[in-house]
Amino acid sequence: MPRPDGPPPDSAHAGAAAGPRVLILSDSHGTPYAGRSYAACLEDTLTARAVPSSVRRETFSGIPLVKWRAELPAILGAGYDVVIVQYGNADVHPRLPWRVQEAIRKVTGVKLRDTWFQVPPRFGPKFLMKFPLQMLKRVLVWVLGSESFTSTGRMLEFFQDVRARLPEGTRLIIVPLFGVRRWLYGTSHNEAVAALNARLRECFGDAVLTVPASPEYVTDGFHWTETFHRRLADALSERIPSHEPTRVGMAHGPA
Repeated sequence: MPRPDGPPPDSAHAGAAAGPRVLILSDSHGTPYAGRSYAACLEDTLTARAVPSSVRRETFSGIPLVKWRAELPAILGAGYDVVIVQYGNADVHPRLPWRVQEAIRKVTGVKLRDTWFQVPPRFGPKFLMKFPLQMLKRVLVWVLGSESFTSTGRMLEFFQDVRARLPEGTRLIIVPLFGVRRWLYGTSHNEAVAALNARLRECFGDAVLTVPASPEYVTDGFHWTETFHRRLADALSERIPSHEPTRVGMAHGPA
């Protein structure tokens, strides 16, 4: 399991103030992979607002849901006042079909990895080296068809599972998934995102965050600029109370 990027809610770093305990469950967008993330910006924003909160980050960067979902009960079991879920962009991203990967492995003995085709977030020699591979992958996906690591149905089940495990009084905030640059990745990712976001809003209503602006991307066309991360952090901070809320029916231990 990846190590959390923030201290647990009962750590000395959290201080003695009775502020809301916040959990951020994220994919690579919540990490400093492409620069300062919205998670770090959110902590800054809460500090500037003098909100004595403690923030814990659980990040699964490039790790598909199937590989860590069994850990969800333990992650949520610590008990939080606010749970922010920003996850799934890599899961719905198109990958080479398994049948194609298996056929290539049988003929060549080479086991393909999707990371070989992933362009870095910044322009440079590595980007120039990976860009032709990404274009090759896009052609292969267009000709042979694409698959995703996790279907939109499975992703919806995950979000429903999170909600079902939260005690009454815990605030759930779902960050919707975002599209990517079509010229670099094609349309499969954006179509899956649109379908899943529609289901999320249907099932979760106001728990799904309304983001005030479309994302701005770094060079890889997938990850966001720091400007957008700050806007997202501002939108999230407005949903977080300035004090520890009264919680009832705590299923995972005392408040």
